[in-house]
Amino acid sequence: MTKPGTEASRRAWLALARAPRIGPVTFFQLIEKFASAEQALKTLPSIEADLDAAASEIEASEAIGARVLLACDDDFPPLLRELPPLRPS
Repeated sequence: MTKPGTEASRRAWLALARAPRIGPVTFFQLIEKFASAEQALKTLPSIEADLDAAASEIEASEAIGARVLLACDDDFPPLLRELPPLRPS
């Protein structure tokens, strides 16, 4: 899994993860297929991803001394990384 290198790519990652009808399985399939959330969003404009909301969420986290932790971040808990994505029942 490639780590997003820029703030724009982190916003795209979060926006894609929060997009309606994009669950964890589909999210990781899109990341694998398109190599990045930014590319997935560019290629599939029908995905309703809110980049502004993602930016606001990141900024709000930073304002209180926290940060959004992505599954691809180096300090994401290794045991959580090993869990398979949840599939809808």
